[in-house]
Amino acid sequence: KTTDGGRTFGKVPFRDAGYVYNNDEHRVVINPLRPDELYLSGGDGVTRSADAGESWQRVTTPDFRVGYPDATFCSPLEDGVVFTAGAGGRPHSWRATGDAQAAFARSGDRGATWELLPIPPTRGNIEAVTLVSWPDGYGFFAGTTDGEIFASTDRGASWSVVATGLPAISKGPHANTVL
Repeated sequence: KTTDGGRTFGKVPFRDAGYVYNNDEHRVVINPLRPDELYLSGGDGVTRSADAGESWQRVTTPDFRVGYPDATFCSPLEDGVVFTAGAGGRPHSWRATGDAQAAFARSGDRGATWELLPIPPTRGNIEAVTLVSWPDGYGFFAGTTDGEIFASTDRGASWSVVATGLPAISKGPHANTVL
């Protein structure tokens, strides 16, 4: 965290006794419309800080449909709109079932409630996502461990498959967990 325009940085410690995977942080996101609002996704779900990391509140748990969230984004246009994507469970469960049960979810109230977005069917996990924006809108590209790329040009409301048959779009050993 920086308080001097980026000249120096300090740590923002995150520890929660209820979290099994405190060292499995995947992404930290800053709300572009409220710079003190942060979201942290990891092996135990998504948490939110309204005070620049001084305190944290869970907004999802591993029981949530996106139980192993990775990609997390704040809307660049709508305050309080948050997205998260990932698997339905931890990687070891993908091996057992052959299906990551990937999902993409949206919250319109800073994570208090969530709705699932209609992504195309996939056995792979969503591991790479980018948000693209233009003056009056935004959308997403999402890549899976099965080598698929999905796209949305309407803020996640609808999706299309734009590529298949690619190598796994994955981090580390996750591509080997869905066989």
